[in-house]
Amino acid sequence: MSRTSFTLYFGLYLGRQIKRSNTVNNKNFLRDHSHELNSALKTIDFCVILITLGISLALRGISPNASLLLTGALAAALFLFIASNRRLYTSWRMGTIYQEISEIWIAWSLTFTLLITLAFLFKVTADYSRIATTLWFFLAPIALSLLRIAVRSGLRQLRGYRRDLKRAVIVGAGPLGCRLADVLGSDHGSGIEIQALYDDKKPMGNQLITPEGRALTVAGDLAQMVKDVTAQRIEIVYFALPMQEEGRILESIEHLHDTPASIYVVPDLFIAELAEARWGRIGELPMVALFEEPF
Repeated sequence: MSRTSFTLYFGLYLGRQIKRSNTVNNKNFLRDHSHELNSALKTIDFCVILITLGISLALRGISPNASLLLTGALAAALFLFIASNRRLYTSWRMGTIYQEISEIWIAWSLTFTLLITLAFLFKVTADYSRIATTLWFFLAPIALSLLRIAVRSGLRQLRGYRRDLKRAVIVGAGPLGCRLADVLGSDHGSGIEIQALYDDKKPMGNQLITPEGRALTVAGDLAQMVKDVTAQRIEIVYFALPMQEEGRILESIEHLHDTPASIYVVPDLFIAELAEARWGRIGELPMVALFEEPF
């Protein structure tokens, strides 16, 4: 079986297994076990790095020893630390696979740079095969990237069964909010369902038609949105308001801080200076992630 076929079959298997768990327990498996799954993904990444080191050594006919295994463990630990700080292990529900794979290669390149620096400092570069090291440099991120593709294939299949869906609302019924609704509505693989729009300047019940013909209803003002997020267990809130609404946005965010909802701003620039904010994209639109769950 080719590597590509294995990746696709693994993705399909993952989707079926989680779908089966959802059916039996009548729960959202990923949401209920997001932190455990995130830890499992880190553990798998750790093992993949060690396995690819073993493969690289085997291709050169080198037997692994304690020093090489220690180097592999150190590389895996450094990768997890760097990747975590670069937000690789946060939600990629709205990011592209190319962005995720790019983060893998960046984190691995930084890891390798640190390893080589340490090897020079301790004068142990002669203890390592340059060819095996080069093979490892390419094999590890390729394997990690294939793993991400397999996971995404499984999640896409899962969402095709209407599992692992997230309910979202958009704050802002202007042109930006309507455009955002179109972008999210066209990305079926994200598993995000827009429930309603909220806006202080449009009456409740007002019907809007987006540029792509989607019909949306204004469900109330920002105060109503805060109540609905808590009462209806809305999981994602997108703020798509003009910059002059900064005060209302910050007030609403303060009220939402104790809810489990992930909060995104599209694309007000003042948020960029907030602690732990992360820039990302939804299709062609920029956004800022304030709080989010791993899966």
